[in-house]
Amino acid sequence: MSDIKSSLDKIKNIPKDPMIYHTKGTFFEKIGKIDNAIKQYKIAAEYDYAKSQYALANIYYDKKKYSEAEEWYSRAYKNGIIDAAFDIGNMYFNVDAYEHCLYWYEKAAKEGHLKAQNNLGVSYFKLMKYKKAEEWLIEASDSSLPIACFNLGVLYTVLKDEENAFKYYKKGSIMLEENCKYNLAIINQNNKYEKEAISLYKYLHKIGNDKGCFNIGLIMEKNNNLDEAERYYKKSADQGHTKSQYRLAYIYDRREEYEDAIEYYKKACDKDHIHSKFRLANLYNKENEIEKAKEYYTMCVESEMVEAKNNLAGLYFEEENYEEAKMYYMQA
Repeated sequence: MSDIKSSLDKIKNIPKDPMIYHTKGTFFEKIGKIDNAIKQYKIAAEYDYAKSQYALANIYYDKKKYSEAEEWYSRAYKNGIIDAAFDIGNMYFNVDAYEHCLYWYEKAAKEGHLKAQNNLGVSYFKLMKYKKAEEWLIEASDSSLPIACFNLGVLYTVLKDEENAFKYYKKGSIMLEENCKYNLAIINQNNKYEKEAISLYKYLHKIGNDKGCFNIGLIMEKNNNLDEAERYYKKSADQGHTKSQYRLAYIYDRREEYEDAIEYYKKACDKDHIHSKFRLANLYNKENEIEKAKEYYTMCVESEMVEAKNNLAGLYFEEENYEEAKMYYMQA
């Protein structure tokens, strides 16, 4: 009898397959029962089941329990999950603790983790250790990580090495990295290679890059091609780009398409764009809507715009309100 009992005890002590607990945890997590998921993951995690350790870390990170997250990420990394080291690095990076994230990024970077190599380079850049930043960013760039090309371009721009900045922006641009294309366009534009700049801006317009739309709009407006300028400004203006809203409104204003002008001036005014307020006040003044003109001039006065003070004084003078007129003339 004692032999049978002893055998049963041994069977009870045989650990179950941790994958079963992990699968249960995954199910509970999917249906939103996070506390139950944690219980199941923890059972598997105590058997050093790396996937459960990593899942626990992610849950604690989402709960903003960073100490617990780091503990489980660290255990998951020791059990072979390289991403876990990258995630700890990100935790420190996101609170600007660059000295602390170096240790973890480097662990992942040395295993060939491209994003860790990139972030390690950026961390060294933030710490103004430019040689180390260059070393790791080149490593990631040579493995064709587009964002690393962009960050290298930024590094070389800071170091006033335009040749290398151009080289890496171009490399990233070939890989369709959006910010590389934009910065490459800027360099071309600054060096009077307008045709090349326009070609890049047209691509950026096609994919809806608001800064690219604005810049090509400016080129078209400068060349007095207002129909094309309108087309480019409108795309970014409708995406909420404030400067595009202002330039588009000003085109409509000059064409005396006042309803459209007012619409886009107001959109920019809602984001406190001072020149839009002034132009809108001028438009209302021209249309003899004096109270609305005074309202928008007054907004500009609060920002110390001299022209607005002068125009507001003129309106009060025409109303024979000489005291207010004198006050604003004196301020102007």
